[in-house]
Amino acid sequence: MTRGEILDGPERRRRWSEDERTEILAELAKPGSKGAEIARRYGVSRGLLYTWRKEAGLGKAPRGAPAMAFAPVLLTGPAPQAETPAPSAAPLSFIEIELKGARVRLPGNAPASTVTAAIKALRGRS
Repeated sequence: MTRGEILDGPERRRRWSEDERTEILAELAKPGSKGAEIARRYGVSRGLLYTWRKEAGLGKAPRGAPAMAFAPVLLTGPAPQAETPAPSAAPLSFIEIELKGARVRLPGNAPASTVTAAIKALRGRS
C-alpha cells in the first residue's frame, strides 16, 4: 500500500517551516541515517534534503573520513644555508603535488629526494 498526499487549491508545493527543516536535517546528520528513508518518511525529495543541508551551511563530509591533519616531518642533519638565487629572466617553475585533498608546492629545481619525501608524507607514510 502506498501513502499519498492530496493537495487542493492553487498551492502545489508544501511549505516547510524552519523548525521542521531543522528537525529533518538533525535526523539526516545522525550516524547511520539514510537520506532516502528520511525523505520517504517526510514526503520530501531526497535532493531537497541535500539542498537544505547546503543552504544551512552544513556541507558534505564523507562518512568515516579522517579529520584533516598535518603530516609529521623530521629534519635530520645540519640546517641548510640560505642561498641568494641568481637573477634570471626565466620565470620560476614549481612542482605541485596534490593528493588526498592536500597540496604541496615545491620549487622546480627541488631534488628528487625532497619530492619523494613530500609524496610519502602526503600518502601518510614515514
